Formats: sequence, C-alpha cells, structure tokens
Amino acid sequence: MPSMFGIEGIEPVECSDPEGPETLSSTPKSEPQSITKEEFLDNIKEISCVSCRSFDAGEHWVIETRNEMSHLINTSTVESTKSGAVLQRTISVTYSDTYRVPIFWFSYKTEGTEHMLYLDDLEKELHCAAFNWNSAVKEGMHTSLLEHPITGQFLYQCHPCETEQLMSFAKGSKNYVMSWLSYMCSQFGVHFDCDWGTVV
Repeated sequence: MPSMFGIEGIEPVECSDPEGPETLSSTPKSEPQSITKEEFLDNIKEISCVSCRSFDAGEHWVIETRNEMSHLINTSTVESTKSGAVLQRTISVTYSDTYRVPIFWFSYKTEGTEHMLYLDDLEKELHCAAFNWNSAVKEGMHTSLLEHPITGQFLYQCHPCETEQLMSFAKGSKNYVMSWLSYMCSQFGVHFDCDWGTVV
C-alpha cells in the first residue's frame, strides 16, 4: 500500500503554537457541547501537527482534502488479534453540519486484501471495549455501514446523535476534537499518546 504521505489530496500542516486557554463560563458542565466547522478544522490541524512528530507512522493523523472537504485520517496495522491475524485499520474523523460535532468512522481489513471485516467478525478478533459492549450499549452506539462522504468508500459510522451530550465534560477544552477523539480511541483500543493532550 502507498505511504500515507503519498496520497493525493493530503494537505501539509503548518505547526503553530496553540492558542491560550479559553475562558470558562459559568454554564453548568452538563450542558451539551458542539463546535463550528471552522473550530473543527482548526482542531484537526493541531492534532495532525502534534501526532506527526511521532517516529511511529502508525500514530500519524493526517488531513486529507477532496472536493474542498477535509477529514482527519489514521491508517495502522493491528497485530494483537485473538486469531493472530494482522489487520489494516482505518479511522476517519469528519464533521457533521447537522449535529455540529465530529463523526467517527472506522474499518478493518485483513492485511494485504480488500476484505472488510463486519462487526460480528470484529467481536471475535479484537480485544477492545467497543466490541465487547453488551447489547444495550451497542444499540446506543448506533453503528451503521455507510458510504464515506469524502472518500466514497464504505466504513462503519458511529452516529453523532449522542456526541454533543457526551462532550459536556469537555467544556473549556482548547481542542474539542482532541478530547473527543481520545475517548473514542480508548474504546477502540487505538493508541493515542497522552502527551498530545498538551494541546487540549
């Protein structure tokens, strides 16, 4: 497979010092939180800038732009599967204009093939919280196999209807997407360097 840095449409990211802490308001922390599209784009640029300092290419989150639409993408291999199979994992983060929050997309394929694993397969293969939830939690996750709005490929989407409420804890965060993505990655067993939190 081609290197992520050779994919057409990947934007170079200029690193700059993150802005100072936002002023916390007196609004209750339980208030749902959303962000504007401009804030989303600024957030993912910061994440890409910080993550691409890593020597491990599997930790790089890069921005891909097609037809004036941008998303954050990470591609890495997963070796610690239950069967010993090596999987290729793709995660994408897009913006929902309707819900005004980021959307988490994912897919897993057997390495070296285009064979995509379905949720039932992933439950049998992966050691992570997202695929070991009970049926009630899985129902609340609202995961659907949909066409990605930017790449046109089919990936699983975690519906964003609960994200605004979930992110009530992140009020005052300097980087909303960083806070949200750190939680989502923890559920899917994706390494997310704690040092990156210095931009939050």
